Amino acid sequence: MNQYPDNRNSSNSAPSNNMQTNRTSSAQPRTIPNGQPRRALTEEERRRIEAARRAAAQRRMENPGAQPTQRPQRSTQQQRNVPQGNAEGHRQRAAMVNDPRRQGERPVTQQSQASRDRTRRKPNGGLILFLLLAAVIVGISIWQITKNAKQPASEPASSTITALADVPEVTEIGAEENTPSGSDTLEAQTTQDPAAPEDLPASTEPSAETPENEVLPPDEPAPDPNDVNLTLYNTEVIPNTAIDEGNLVLVNQEHIFQKADTVEVRNAFDEKNGDFKVSSSTTCMAPAALDAFKKLASAFAEETGSHDLLLNSGHRTVAEQQEIRDYYLSIQGEAYVRAYVAKPGESEHHTGLCCDLTFYTDDGRNIPIPDYPNGQWIPSYASDYGFILRYPEGKSDITGIANEPWHFRYVGLPHSHVCEAKNWCLEEYIEKIRDYTAEGTLLYITHSGDVYDAIASEGLPTTNGWLIYFVPKEAGDSTSFKVVRGYDYEISGTNAGGYIVTIFLG
Repeated sequence: MNQYPDNRNSSNSAPSNNMQTNRTSSAQPRTIPNGQPRRALTEEERRRIEAARRAAAQRRMENPGAQPTQRPQRSTQQQRNVPQGNAEGHRQRAAMVNDPRRQGERPVTQQSQASRDRTRRKPNGGLILFLLLAAVIVGISIWQITKNAKQPASEPASSTITALADVPEVTEIGAEENTPSGSDTLEAQTTQDPAAPEDLPASTEPSAETPENEVLPPDEPAPDPNDVNLTLYNTEVIPNTAIDEGNLVLVNQEHIFQKADTVEVRNAFDEKNGDFKVSSSTTCMAPAALDAFKKLASAFAEETGSHDLLLNSGHRTVAEQQEIRDYYLSIQGEAYVRAYVAKPGESEHHTGLCCDLTFYTDDGRNIPIPDYPNGQWIPSYASDYGFILRYPEGKSDITGIANEPWHFRYVGLPHSHVCEAKNWCLEEYIEKIRDYTAEGTLLYITHSGDVYDAIASEGLPTTNGWLIYFVPKEAGDSTSFKVVRGYDYEISGTNAGGYIVTIFLG
């Protein structure tokens, strides 16, 4: 701002060009009130004054209703004669400007007005919100740190075992026993703790007030995940009309088969595939037995390269069995028939589960299994496909039939593995399986054919094989039996007083 406020046009509304004309038209320099001539303005000072006037005129045009700010006039007594360039004069001017008593007289300049406008601006809402959020986060962090510092150290892992109040003792899986009256809680049982004082030795003895059978033993091993508690089972029911149905039915002189002409069969001649031969276009077998035989024949052909295996005989009706018996009786005599040919109703052929096998070459020769090259492969691997040699050597006093190396019976897996591992004929298997029950000892057979006894009270295996046990036939129309919960099972009648249950463990 100009140091001499009186050096301007007396009218604030006059145009700037007139002011410039009046200033430059006078040849004589203007004087200040004390009579001394005023110095001429420099070109730079004129430019600044002119720029300020143009800015003021622009503001008046933009806001025509605003009143111009009048600079207060000094009185004659207030005016000071401060020579230009005099240091004392500068100090006097500085004192007048900074004098608090004169603050109200200072004009409002453009710079001071901008400063006031900035103070009137609205606060930044986003900045305030950010600062508040940061303050909350810092406060929460400080509180959490203080809380963690005040928490006590965790207790030792297993220094004591304290039983909860009113919790019944579990005596076995699936069963529980209430706490005896008069004892609302179980006393704490202390295990050995190296840090415990010597005068408080660890003890596992039951207290005098707590029954001994309710004390939780220390260091009790975790249960084996492969064990199954047999208290977890389902009860199933089977009609007693199924006593002579299934792959394990026993048929001999003492156990007559009543359904010889009603069993389901499939024609084997229609399903021959080049791996085996069939003696007649009417030869049939039970579906499960025929499927197993086809797998056996294919494995034999692949292993030996031979395709001479002949399915010589399968299912027979009662009438067909009678014709065969009469034929052999006429040509072989009574002794031969008693040894090798069963009476109608007593033949396993009625079940459709057995077959007579031999080898028949392309040149028309019929060769028994023992005499055929690689022929012993059949009895050696038959159990892997569910078959057993039904009338083995040395068992004729049990089976009632002499050794027949050609006669194979389908009993299914894993029963064929049991008969081979135990060297049991079917009569022995049906008799000895009676010792195995769902809640006592069961037979456990692995996929590789190993056979073990499994005691239910000691825990049962749950994978890799099968479990087998016997269920006696009950009086009446049906029989109930137990099966381990959660597994598939199969039940077969024996035609000999009961049923055999097979649990598939996977």
